[in-house]
Amino acid sequence: MDTTADVEPQFELSCALTGHTFPVRDVACSSDDVIVTLEERGKARVFQRTGSNKFDCVGEHQVQDGMATVVESVSGTVLQLPQNTFISGGNDKVFKIWSPASLAGGGVDRALVGHTNVVNSVAVAADGMLLTGSWDGTVRGWDNNCTPVMELKGQHEHAVEVVVLQSGEVVTASASKAIVVYSPDGKTILKRITNAHDHVIRKLCVHPLGFASAGNDGFVKVWSNAGDPIFVIPAHVNSEIKFVYGVAVLPTGESVSCGEDGALRIFSPDGQTLVQTIQHSTAVRSVKVLPNGDLLTACSDKVARVFSRTPARHASESEKKDFADFASMASASNMQQLDTSTLPTEAALLQPGAQDGEMKVVNVTGRGSFAYKWSSAKMAWEELGEVMGQRKKPTLAGVEYDHVTDVYVTDDKKIQLGFNRDDDAEEVAARFTAMYGLPPDLRQQIIDHVRPLTDPAAAKLKKLNNAKLAEATALRHVPSWKTGGYEIVSSFKSGPFQKKVAELNTELQAAGSPAALSPPDLASLASLVALLDDKQRYHASRVSQAHVDVVKKLTQWPSDKLLPVLDVLRVLMCHPHGVEVLGAHATPVMLQSAQHGSTHCNLVLKGLANWVASRPKAAGERAKPPEIPTDILAFVTNSLDGLAGALGEQQPAGVHSAYVTLAYNLVVWLSKTGYPRSDLYFSISAGLTQALSAGKLPEKAVFFALLTLGTIGWSQAEARDTIKDSFSDVLAGAVRQAKRSSNPALQEVGEDVVRVFGLGGV
Repeated sequence: MDTTADVEPQFELSCALTGHTFPVRDVACSSDDVIVTLEERGKARVFQRTGSNKFDCVGEHQVQDGMATVVESVSGTVLQLPQNTFISGGNDKVFKIWSPASLAGGGVDRALVGHTNVVNSVAVAADGMLLTGSWDGTVRGWDNNCTPVMELKGQHEHAVEVVVLQSGEVVTASASKAIVVYSPDGKTILKRITNAHDHVIRKLCVHPLGFASAGNDGFVKVWSNAGDPIFVIPAHVNSEIKFVYGVAVLPTGESVSCGEDGALRIFSPDGQTLVQTIQHSTAVRSVKVLPNGDLLTACSDKVARVFSRTPARHASESEKKDFADFASMASASNMQQLDTSTLPTEAALLQPGAQDGEMKVVNVTGRGSFAYKWSSAKMAWEELGEVMGQRKKPTLAGVEYDHVTDVYVTDDKKIQLGFNRDDDAEEVAARFTAMYGLPPDLRQQIIDHVRPLTDPAAAKLKKLNNAKLAEATALRHVPSWKTGGYEIVSSFKSGPFQKKVAELNTELQAAGSPAALSPPDLASLASLVALLDDKQRYHASRVSQAHVDVVKKLTQWPSDKLLPVLDVLRVLMCHPHGVEVLGAHATPVMLQSAQHGSTHCNLVLKGLANWVASRPKAAGERAKPPEIPTDILAFVTNSLDGLAGALGEQQPAGVHSAYVTLAYNLVVWLSKTGYPRSDLYFSISAGLTQALSAGKLPEKAVFFALLTLGTIGWSQAEARDTIKDSFSDVLAGAVRQAKRSSNPALQEVGEDVVRVFGLGGV
């Protein structure tokens, strides 16, 4: 590509729109003289031109609840809206229509309610109809009563961008990388381009040749009205982070793009020549074109800016230099971590500058690090913008990630998920749902959220590097909590369970037992069984007080009738709310029942394994060092002592395998939290080696037993040395069995154990 051109004058800074508290997410204009900015936290500001190169803020209002995503001018639509009317949307799933006048009155004019997820794009059809796109995978058209009269669905799964072409066709695109061209009435799909980009499509805009698209792959692509490719612009492909957030077209036919790299780039009408690059201090989230051909940008440094080719609208030479110096300063700070603790506070601004143009970066309380320049003429420090520095990565459990987000497993319960830009979205979701025993329906939701924030090319490279690393490193499966999650035993035959309960309850009624269930009890139990059968909704369903009461009544049944009770307790320990409200009651009941026979013991071991995996973890358990509640620790210790009989020679293989599952889950939990004491690890190891010595374990259980022992040795040096000294013969025998197996995973975990414990020659 030709990277130089002299076909048009260069854009220069015209003015900076400052005063924002949070990064500017989007911008819009209804004329050359009225500009609206939208902060990412939902506040809109209205700026009115007061000079050729000056805009003043004339009003502000919190228009969106939560994060905001989009703002557009919508004057003259089917809603018959007056001049200077805008529409905005965000995480509250509602598009709100307002004007400066309505904001001055304290509210919005109208709201478009109907989308079921975050709303993110707006377009206006040829007949004036408003079209809106959302993360719910749909585009909706609205009439003048703000009622949806059109819905385009079934083609996208994620954030849907929408644009209406000059010839009337409706074009949609999304994070699924597809572009769909519809007839003007939306009833016919004229073309579907399945992989229009190699990554998430962020933006669409009308182009003189048809339309343009921009994506996280760094490209801007121009298409005909029919969806045929015309040319491709490698707009940001050479940037470390290639995400393109905005695309627009100038009256000259030149294409404009902006992105995460902080660059605003202008390309010739044929896309083959880079005309100009305007570097900002940090990510540019949006670019729009004013009617007069000026450019308007929204930047994460909390400033919106206007750029113009018209000299009469240029900022002063000192202001242009300030912008260039600020961008240069911010670019330099991006190369290193910006330690705000070393910066002066805003109190430093009370002292005048030594000379005109002196620049200073201060830590402004509650806002961050901002650059200021001393103006001798005004005898004041002028704010230039925020200096981001290298982005400080968020941490989770002491580990840095590119992103940390909340996953709501119920309406009021959330678990934090950390992931990186080079992670595979599906693998992230699979590990997370396995780790916390979450239902399958949450997995797709997590994938939908994570995928737009990751880079498939980086993920592919990471996988290649990891594959090479895996070949060169010793451990394939150890530690268990890094390569897998908890083992959950959740299968439930509800029909036979209810039949058996009814049969046993009849016997109790005949004997006049107070523990017999009444008709209302049986109805509550049937309701609970239906809840436990619906595993897809475990994350949202709630165990009622009536459910709790009937379960507690069941636990009073005599030991010879307790098997179905233990079975339902086992399944309840998989349910997030069930284990929360019944765990403290169920666990001692289960432990006491383990002595009543091998079948009882098998169910108890599986139930306790589920409890370990699913119980709510205290905040202290994720601290470094961990603070495990003393009652939990005491119960686990007592359980291991009380379940020693589960490993007797007379016990069947199923009981031994169930013990291994419990031990495995305990060590996943303890090693992940960094539990420091070796005595509990040694107690678990003694039970596992006893189970291995008995020779009854199937290969799957041998795998988990070796994986658990290897994880213990990996996690705790003192425990490793004690286990090696005490059980080296058993370990060696189990490793030899693993090496003889035809199962590659069992062979690999055997090698892991050899390396962890230093069992040379085995």
